[in-house]
Amino acid sequence: SDSSEAGSRRAPLHLAEAEAVLLLPALEDREDLSRMLPITYNEHGMGEVGEVGEVAATHRLKVMKSLGHLEVDEEILRGVSLRKTLRGFGRVWQFSPSDLPLKEREALWKKSASVKSLAFFISHTWRTAGRWKVLALLLRTSWAFVILCWACCMSMVVCLYALEVLPRPLTAPDVGILGLTLTYHSGPWLLVAHVPSILLGFALAPYFPSLKNDQSFLDVTCIHQEDQALMERGVYGLGGFLARSKKLLILWSQPYAVSFTPEYFWVAMPFALVPQLVAAHFLRRLISQKHRLIESMANFDVDKAECREEFDRKFVMTAIDAWYGSREAFNQYVQGPVRDELLQKRSTQIPSAYFLLLIAAVSAPSFEVFIGFCLDGFPADVLWIRVLSKQIGFFFASQMVTLKILLYLCDRFAMPPSIPHLRAFPRVGGLCDFLQTVLIYLSYIVVDLGSYAVCRRSQGHVWSAALYCSVMLFWAGLLHGCCRRRCV
Repeated sequence: SDSSEAGSRRAPLHLAEAEAVLLLPALEDREDLSRMLPITYNEHGMGEVGEVGEVAATHRLKVMKSLGHLEVDEEILRGVSLRKTLRGFGRVWQFSPSDLPLKEREALWKKSASVKSLAFFISHTWRTAGRWKVLALLLRTSWAFVILCWACCMSMVVCLYALEVLPRPLTAPDVGILGLTLTYHSGPWLLVAHVPSILLGFALAPYFPSLKNDQSFLDVTCIHQEDQALMERGVYGLGGFLARSKKLLILWSQPYAVSFTPEYFWVAMPFALVPQLVAAHFLRRLISQKHRLIESMANFDVDKAECREEFDRKFVMTAIDAWYGSREAFNQYVQGPVRDELLQKRSTQIPSAYFLLLIAAVSAPSFEVFIGFCLDGFPADVLWIRVLSKQIGFFFASQMVTLKILLYLCDRFAMPPSIPHLRAFPRVGGLCDFLQTVLIYLSYIVVDLGSYAVCRRSQGHVWSAALYCSVMLFWAGLLHGCCRRRCV
């Protein structure tokens, strides 16, 4: 047909460096169509598709026959601000559209708007609890705003200290700087305010505009959930949405389990630091899910894939046959090149910004001491030593290093110990797995305590404090610079 010839002359669509072209076979007669659709023909020769009716069948047939490449349908190319989807505790992520009343399903379409391009194409499953997706996306999109909100709140408390609006009734000694025992005054207000300020940042972030383009494809808002014709155009135009997206963001989880993506476990870390050992064990289990996923790709079989509607399944399978030649060829591609590429990038990498957020969440006691030093008028050399050795050297740079080491150990030894004789005793195997976490955590503690001991020794002079600070900043930059290159 003319449309298919025109489609074949179009340039292939690209997503990043991957070709996003999908060819479908032309369907010319009823026999070909019957293999694609559950169609029966009435006495007048009119096709009927289940309970959908002849209009839907005719539309689907036209779509099938006209598609050459999965091209962009400009009329229905829509996006929604990722931050806006997180408003109202991320309600759009909490419920599948099939579980919503009619008015709410119709309102979902109005949340999106026409766009020319997309920053993200979001792939997710309704089997994953919405709260985990909301937490992960909040962290991904709002970490900078949260740190800014935290800094503003801390600054307000410091100003109230300086104006003597807030009292500083507590006194405590600090031993080590220049070999002196220094007594300073402090208040509890930085400690009281730091966690609420972080929570406030997460709560307010969705209501502030993003400085970067965060227009995203989210199926529930960008595909009409009531108008059957628009819904089908959206479903069959998914390739066009993908081709106009800069990044594919997959929110994956094992059925009825928390996802392995970095945001999912990192958002829980500030609230799981006590005990840190439990947080480290939780981290290992989540990373092990990712490793198992990559390993399971060796037995990938597209025929075991599930779709809510049988027609969608047949549509996808036909597309795979046309694109790769056969389903077996597609299975071999996933089991081979795709899995090999993922194995090369198997190590878990966390953006450095997430480390900053975690450090901010636990650094309030250190700031309380330093502000007490400043407001009590301690000498400049004492303040410089405190800043270089403790504030920057240990509580920032050293923590960036030791947390990176903890992440590496949890990733390197994520899988439980393989002891054949213990497979028949799952409880004993679970205990051995936890003991492995204990050894990892003890290694982290040894490194952290060693760094703290060097920090205390460096407080005898400004230059020794500056040397310690420089060394720790060097290692932090080296480790996180390597992480950045791997992520890119």
